[in-house]
Amino acid sequence: MNSPVLARLLAAFLLLSSAASAQNVFVVDAAGGAGSDTTTISAAIALAVDGDVVLVRSGDYDETVTIVNRSLVLQGDPGAGTPPTIGELVIRDLAAGKRVVVRRFDFDSDATPDHAIQLENDAGSVWLEELRMLNAALIVVQVSPLRASDCASVVVSRCTIEPLFSVGDSAPAMDLVRSNVHVFDSYAEATYAFFGTNLGVSGIRVEGPGATLGLWGSSVVGGLGELYIGSHGACLSYEGGPAVLLTQQAELVLQEANLLGGTSTCTGVVAASIAPGDGTVTELTSLARSHVVSSPVRDDASVTVTLEGVAGDQVWVFFASAPRPPLFRNIIDGPILLAAPVFALPLGTLPASGMSTMVLPIGDLGPGVSATVLFTQALFRGAGGTELVVSEPTAVTLLDASF
Repeated sequence: MNSPVLARLLAAFLLLSSAASAQNVFVVDAAGGAGSDTTTISAAIALAVDGDVVLVRSGDYDETVTIVNRSLVLQGDPGAGTPPTIGELVIRDLAAGKRVVVRRFDFDSDATPDHAIQLENDAGSVWLEELRMLNAALIVVQVSPLRASDCASVVVSRCTIEPLFSVGDSAPAMDLVRSNVHVFDSYAEATYAFFGTNLGVSGIRVEGPGATLGLWGSSVVGGLGELYIGSHGACLSYEGGPAVLLTQQAELVLQEANLLGGTSTCTGVVAASIAPGDGTVTELTSLARSHVVSSPVRDDASVTVTLEGVAGDQVWVFFASAPRPPLFRNIIDGPILLAAPVFALPLGTLPASGMSTMVLPIGDLGPGVSATVLFTQALFRGAGGTELVVSEPTAVTLLDASF
C-alpha cells in the first residue's frame, strides 16, 4: 500500500474520532495499580454512562458483570500479560440504537452453573470479539457458555468456546433463542458429559421464530455421545449431536463454514453436521474474507490492519462511528454491519499470498478527546469483478496515551 493511501486511512481514523469520542475512560486494575479508578469491573460500570469506555487490565475478576441498557465499550488491556478473566457477563434490555462492545477477555469456569455470557432482550447491537469462553460447572450440570434470547443483532468475531466435560448432562456451546447472531472466524464445540442421560447435544442450537444464525469462516463441532463405562468395562454411549440444530423455523446462512457432527463414543458413528428440522439453510459459494484491526491503540502509537482474501482481490475498508443490525444486499455476500454515515477507503489489490498487513501511525486524538470507538468492515471484489464479499467486522478502541 502506498503512502498516500496510508495517509488517507489515518485521516479517516482521526476524522471519525471527533464524532465518536467517549465521555470518560475508567481504568480497572484488580491489583489497584497506578492510574486505575477501580479494582472491579462492576464498580467501573456503575460509574459509567452512555458512550464510556471501561478499560480492564490483566487480572482475575471473579464477578458477575451486568450491563443494562447502556452503550459501553468493555475492552481488555492485558499489555504484556494475559487477557483479563471474567466470571460471568450479562447484557440485557439494550434499546434500539444502543451498543455494547466486549473485546479481548477470557471467561473461565467455576463451581457455579452460569453462562459465561448471557444476552437478554437486546434490541441494540452486541459485539463480542477475541473472547475465550471456558465457562462450565463441571460437578452436576453443564450450561451453554453463550446464551442469547430475544436479541436483534449479535456479532461474535474471533472467539473460541472450547470443549469441557461435565459430570451430568451437556449443553450446546451456543444456545440462541429468537435472536439474530452472526459468527465470524470463530470456533465452538459442545461439551462432553460423563454419566449423562441425553443424546450428544448440538454445537449450536438455534430456536425461532425469526431467528437467524450466520456462520462466516467459522468451525462448529457437535457434542460427543455421552459416555458411561460399566463396572465390567462395558461401553455405553448415546449418539453424537449435530454441529447445528435448527428448531421453530430458524434460518442458517453459511459461508466457508466447517461443521462436524459429534461422534458416538463407543460405535464411532458421526452425527449429521446440520439437523435442519423445519428451518432453512442457505450456503454461499464464495470464500470468506478477513480483516482485523488491533485494539486498543493509544494515540501517537500504531494500529495494525491485517487483510486476508484471495490473490487479486480489490479491497476497500469502511469506517463508521456506530454499528447497525445486519443488512443483506443481493449483490454482496455477507451482512453489512456498519451504520451510515460510513467512510470508504480503497486499499488496492491483494498480492499473490492473498494477505496484506499495514502498520499505521496514529496521531493525537485531539484536545479533549479521551477515547474513540470505530467500527470497521472491509469489502473484497474478486479478480473476476463479479464477486463482492464483505469481511468480518471489528470494533477498534483508540485511547489517549495517558490511559
